[in-house]
Amino acid sequence: MSDRVVVKTKILSKKELVPNIFEMIVDADNLLNTAKAGQFIHISCEGDTFFADL
Repeated sequence: MSDRVVVKTKILSKKELVPNIFEMIVDADNLLNTAKAGQFIHISCEGDTFFADL
């Protein structure tokens, strides 16, 4: 069983590589002490935030 960490962060940049596949850079300084190499993150966006222009 894994520990769940929920943080609110900001998308710094977003690039669509191919249709519906995005590369995103997020401000994740608050995860540096909890994340381990090889871990995945799940991103949940409120409203239309994900598709908003940066």
